[in-house]
Amino acid sequence: MIWLVVAALYSLGLSDMLLPIKSETVYLIIASWVLLMLGWSLSSLYSKSLVNLKPDLNIYYKYFGNARREKRVFYFVIGWIFFTLIEIYVYKNLPLLAALDIGVYVKYSEFGFPGIHGLLNAMFFCIISYSFIMASFMKRQRYWVLFILLSLWPVLALSRMMIVATILQVVFLSIILRTKPISFYVFLKYFIIGMSVILLFGYLGDIRNGREHLLELAHLNFEYPDWLPSGFAWVYLYIVTPLNNLNFAIDNYVFIEQFPLEIITRVFPSFLREIIFDLFDRDTATLLVSSAFNISTLFSPIINDFGYILAPMLFLPVGFFSNFLIIKAKSNPRYILFWSVLLYSIVISIFSNHMFHLVYFTEAIFGYLIYGKNKL
Repeated sequence: MIWLVVAALYSLGLSDMLLPIKSETVYLIIASWVLLMLGWSLSSLYSKSLVNLKPDLNIYYKYFGNARREKRVFYFVIGWIFFTLIEIYVYKNLPLLAALDIGVYVKYSEFGFPGIHGLLNAMFFCIISYSFIMASFMKRQRYWVLFILLSLWPVLALSRMMIVATILQVVFLSIILRTKPISFYVFLKYFIIGMSVILLFGYLGDIRNGREHLLELAHLNFEYPDWLPSGFAWVYLYIVTPLNNLNFAIDNYVFIEQFPLEIITRVFPSFLREIIFDLFDRDTATLLVSSAFNISTLFSPIINDFGYILAPMLFLPVGFFSNFLIIKAKSNPRYILFWSVLLYSIVISIFSNHMFHLVYFTEAIFGYLIYGKNKL
């Protein structure tokens, strides 16, 4: 569904940067999702589980009501706070304050210790997911305080991707754990949240780059209204330009040239990946239509390794094991973050490959380990 929305928005052609879609791009996307669904179906047959995405909520109530589990997560929170404060102390400021010319300048993309910052982000997602489950699902009202305080962190870090990841994972957790069907009121609430996110993104974009600068880079082929927040232009461009970049570069990745380094090394910290790429003399740069929009869907690292012809084959095992983890999560709450991360990765696949991303994989592992065994 999300890719159909992208295709519809792309077809509007609101920017002169957008190129005609190539047949190779159509093949890559359709073949990949067909094989993904085939793997998903084979997993259902293997597990003898029908297409039922509703968990056993009675098990979830008993599981998250365990006091020892609550205490274990509390120590995890203390650990995250401690190491985050060390980062703030070393860098002597926060990216948001620096962008507002308050205190020492620190660029948002350079904030955090290499290799450690990603681990702290995984801890953050695990903690905020737990706090939301306890506040919304278990009705422990004090957890709303923790959830709200944690929600401020991506804004202070000036990380739009963390904002997106937090919101989407929380939305998916609320859908997974809903006891009632989604009503019009709930749909309207999510719509309002979505519009608020767009406005927030526009504000953060203006802080980081400036409104006029963004509109200049966009090459819009219509007069952008002065009353419309720049966030709407930003969201449109960041939805369609990844597909545009993929479409632009796809002809350059026809054959397998080397060992599939990009997929395998995505489970390593970024500084280690750079060392490995240097050892293999591997150029990982993605060809871009415009350097101002440098994201290129989940397919880019895959076609770098396999070429666009063979790349869809990877989605057969991905579909199989993804559905297998969801089937496990329906009766075992330890797997719930695998579920929410998978749904998040599918939605964000129009921007980046987070199915093979160390932070989100580690988040799910943390949830599995920290939440503890399924003892009631």
